Amino acid sequence: MNPDDTQISLASMNSDQQIAWALAQITQLTTQHQNAQIAFQQTIRHQNDQFNALLASMNRSPIPSSSPADTPGSLNVQLATFQGRSSESVSTWIFQIEEAFKAKGIGENRKVAFAASSLRDAALQWYQNWVTAANNPASGLAPIRTFDDFKSAITTAFQPPNYQFVLYRQLKELKQTGTIYDYVYAFRNLMGQVQDMGELDRITYFIEGLRTETKREINYQAPKNLEAAIAGAVTFDSAMFGVNSPFTTIPPRVSSNGHSSPAPLSFPASSPQDQPAYGSSQMVPMELDANAVLSEQRKMEYRRKGLCFRCGRKGHLSRNCPAKEQGNDRGL
Repeated sequence: MNPDDTQISLASMNSDQQIAWALAQITQLTTQHQNAQIAFQQTIRHQNDQFNALLASMNRSPIPSSSPADTPGSLNVQLATFQGRSSESVSTWIFQIEEAFKAKGIGENRKVAFAASSLRDAALQWYQNWVTAANNPASGLAPIRTFDDFKSAITTAFQPPNYQFVLYRQLKELKQTGTIYDYVYAFRNLMGQVQDMGELDRITYFIEGLRTETKREINYQAPKNLEAAIAGAVTFDSAMFGVNSPFTTIPPRVSSNGHSSPAPLSFPASSPQDQPAYGSSQMVPMELDANAVLSEQRKMEYRRKGLCFRCGRKGHLSRNCPAKEQGNDRGL
């Protein structure tokens, strides 16, 4: 249709008709674009099949077929930026940038340019100065030609030589002072930057930073790897000290004068520190029925205090309790 005729036709339409006409044009263009894209993909696949047939005739391995939509370079992956601040980890940034290279299918000859485009502030100024100096033979600096050269140069510039020592010291000093989730977050942030640490050392550093009760429980569990230690600590600590824990949220009681006061926890008849050793002449038997079973709340408190489930005293587990040998079995 002639453009002048189109303008005349549009002028004779009301607003609803103009909108309908525009939508029809958009739909037509979209269909044409989709058809062209399908035809292009078919052409690519046809050429790929022909090329594979040629390779087969030459006893070469065929190349995998892929549609343009599956091409890694078409993925919209945001490259992480690096500013060169003391709070940033250059090794972590390099790991992120390399993963992005894999996702986008960036070749070796373009990695340095892509990485340099992600530099900001002090890091960008460092790279600019390096490129400028490398163009002057008197500077003694060699041009950065490969991504390995780039990684080595930027690591030397922004990572302290004693960086691993600092990380080990921070891990040793890291202690749980709040929730287990805050501690795990801080621990993972440090551990992720440590190089060449064995699994046993990773577990040991993690357990040593836990609060006393959780540390005792995870030591008892003897986890085989760090993830098992973290899972056990999160489960136990959140149950014992989380928002809904019976040991952190205790319902109030009302005294005879009408005032509310926190309800005390239920403990054995005497505190564990004051209790005599089992078999002592001063030992007072627990006033429990032979078939009594500890409540879940009492079990959790006993476990936290390291007490025996049978006699309520320290120094042994319920399966080794002397009371069991004497027939004082509460059916646990």
